[in-house]
Amino acid sequence: MKFLMKGLPWFAAFGAFLHTVFGTAEVHTPLLQSAIPREVSLLLYVCWHLITVVLIGSTIVLFKAMRAQGQNPWIYTARFIGALWFMFGLVFIGIALTFANAAMVLILGQWIILIPIGLLALFGTYPEKAPRVDRQSIFHSVRKQRGAAACSMPSDTKAHSR
Repeated sequence: MKFLMKGLPWFAAFGAFLHTVFGTAEVHTPLLQSAIPREVSLLLYVCWHLITVVLIGSTIVLFKAMRAQGQNPWIYTARFIGALWFMFGLVFIGIALTFANAAMVLILGQWIILIPIGLLALFGTYPEKAPRVDRQSIFHSVRKQRGAAACSMPSDTKAHSR
């Protein structure tokens, strides 16, 4: 697992904490005291907390994936969570650009933490590239270990191979 995966769950926990503690306070009062119908404001508030559950739950899974060290089901789960966080960030950008303007992208800045966490989870779970194998050095080390006679073909095999 790449080095990036080691810090990813902590970064995700930070993002979930920001959403839960500061975001809820920022959304709660204006939403529930707005002039929109009560059912709609409560529905939006439920959606807010559904995302809270997803962020906290996915952070827990990312911690488990970090500790799994190569157990594939956790790695695939972490990649799926990375895709979710990345797409959540794209939704913020898309909504801001569709219903407002480019300045709203910075006002709805949650994507700034969602997209990097998503990308880290997606790409941080892939193993490091294996070092290139020098076949010649492997052949020579095997030949030295077994001796030159062990690597040569028997005389009757040489006749059949021609």
